[in-house]
Amino acid sequence: MFKRGQVLKIWIIEIAILSFFMISIPVHAQVNTGSSASTSSLKNSSSSNASSIAKQSSSATPTMDKAVSNAKITVKYVNQNNKEIATQKVLTGKVGAKYNVTGLQKTIKGYQLKTKRNVTGKYAAENAPVVFKYQGVKIRLSIRDIDNLGNNLNTGKNRNRSITGYYGNIYKIKTLKSGKETFISSSSVLTGLYPLKNQTITLRYTKTMNDIVIGSDKSITVSGIILGNLVNVIQTYPNGEKVAVIVGNDGVYRVGTTKNKYVISGFKQLKTVKRGRTVETISAKRTRTKITILPSGYVLIQRIGNGKNYQTDGSMTSPSGHVTSIMTTVKNGMKSEVSEEFGTSPTQVVQTWPNGDILTTLMINKHKLQVTLQNKAKKVLSTKVVTKSFGHGQIFKLGQNQYLVYRVSAQKTITTSLINGNQYKRQSFTTHGVAKVSQQNCFEFNR
Repeated sequence: MFKRGQVLKIWIIEIAILSFFMISIPVHAQVNTGSSASTSSLKNSSSSNASSIAKQSSSATPTMDKAVSNAKITVKYVNQNNKEIATQKVLTGKVGAKYNVTGLQKTIKGYQLKTKRNVTGKYAAENAPVVFKYQGVKIRLSIRDIDNLGNNLNTGKNRNRSITGYYGNIYKIKTLKSGKETFISSSSVLTGLYPLKNQTITLRYTKTMNDIVIGSDKSITVSGIILGNLVNVIQTYPNGEKVAVIVGNDGVYRVGTTKNKYVISGFKQLKTVKRGRTVETISAKRTRTKITILPSGYVLIQRIGNGKNYQTDGSMTSPSGHVTSIMTTVKNGMKSEVSEEFGTSPTQVVQTWPNGDILTTLMINKHKLQVTLQNKAKKVLSTKVVTKSFGHGQIFKLGQNQYLVYRVSAQKTITTSLINGNQYKRQSFTTHGVAKVSQQNCFEFNR
């Protein structure tokens, strides 16, 4: 048998071993004992804590970053054209936090608030802007059309021109369409943005003046004049054909046809010409026209005749738009050019004889004429100033057996004769109205 001390020692060891197993069993095995509920609860608690710690260890860092990071939202103020009309604002807040910016709407002069977008919500990593959209107030622009004489071109025509739109929008104004007026204001006034208040916009025009001359053969020449300067010439022939010359700002004159005898309409360009040059055109009806631009800017339009004997019409127009009709007659080798103005007597007759002599009768005023004789080289042989009076006549001696005879008949016809020995050369034309030229070849004076 064991001794009492040995038994006590063994019993202590057994208690120690038993205690060891009682602690280890809940961790390593499930045992159906009365204490299993407590050990299971311990196990679940330990497992839950472990899982929570694991999750926290894997996601703690990004979750904390979002909680403290700042997000940005832009607040914009735009008009009906999405153009910013006030300084934008930038708001910051934490992701997930709520915001409400209704109180940031503004009162902006000239505009009324129409819509607002995204004014409430939550901050996010990326945010749509908050937009307060405004509509400009309605504006009326009255249009005043004035000519260079100060006349309101809308008066008496039951025409009150105006346009309406919204503040901040683009406006466009159309000019009057008329062959009688030409727009001369800067084109910049025709477009812009509607202003804050109703306004009147003045458009200025100049009347297109005309000088009209009817030739002896019923041809019509019309010049277009703007601010005292020639802009175009239209010559209409008896057969209805129309030749037009448009004066270019670049010094180039455009030659062509037009559909209207008074204004350029449906212009069809045929050629161009510069000062000091001549061009020739041929119409659909085979009418030949010579256009000459003199160095001084005068525009000479002449219809070219056919054969040895013919009569054609033409015109000379000054840079200021003054028109002189020119009737050219060729007969028996002699050429006569009669210049006249509408409703007046001929201003000039230039007669070229077969030997080259040039006899010119120039109307100085209603009382006086100047008669000049030149040779083929255009050297002046004689110049005489004579007084016009009906039934009056004068004889000027030019040299040996050479005389210049001037006479005004009772029928108001001016006759100028050049007598050289026993031969004479004669030209005559009426003093009022339409000019008619009769030309005589060289005959023996005594017959």
